[in-house]
Amino acid sequence: MGGKPPAGTATWTGVKGGHTVAEGIVMIQKGLEDPKVKYMREQMEKLGCRVTDNFFQAIRCNKPASGFFDPRGGIKVCANNLRFQDEVTQVLIHELIHAYDQCRVKNLDWKSDEHTACAEVCALLQEFMMFLTFLMNLNCRFAESVIINRTQLCVRLFNLKKILCIYVVYFREHAKYLK
Repeated sequence: MGGKPPAGTATWTGVKGGHTVAEGIVMIQKGLEDPKVKYMREQMEKLGCRVTDNFFQAIRCNKPASGFFDPRGGIKVCANNLRFQDEVTQVLIHELIHAYDQCRVKNLDWKSDEHTACAEVCALLQEFMMFLTFLMNLNCRFAESVIINRTQLCVRLFNLKKILCIYVVYFREHAKYLK
């Protein structure tokens, strides 16, 4: 076949500067050394969910995604859609949060919009809390002036997460009556 894909087929090849699968494997290995990634893996081990290095795979994705968690197949990182090491590490952290939820809850239904939405809210808030912790650890006046009480903020964000999850479930249940 020639250099062009057949008409009507997906033409997504990845972002400019994206990596090969082989390069993605190397970036995943480096990302596994990140303290936050190590911490997430340790927490899963404590719950009885073993996460070996082969739980993580670099793949070529045919859509614009960074990566995803497959409950049966582990974490997939879309190498062709990522350009920087930090992006790969952030994907590992985000997807490990989903893997942790799967380990902790056991009966998550990833086909359920409610479960998926709540899991995404949880993962995003967890990442935000990691960012706030990073700022607090900078030990600079900016961080101290912007973030006065991290514990109070975490409690508020946790409550916001619960409210958002309740809203998602409520909206989903009542959407059928709005049609």
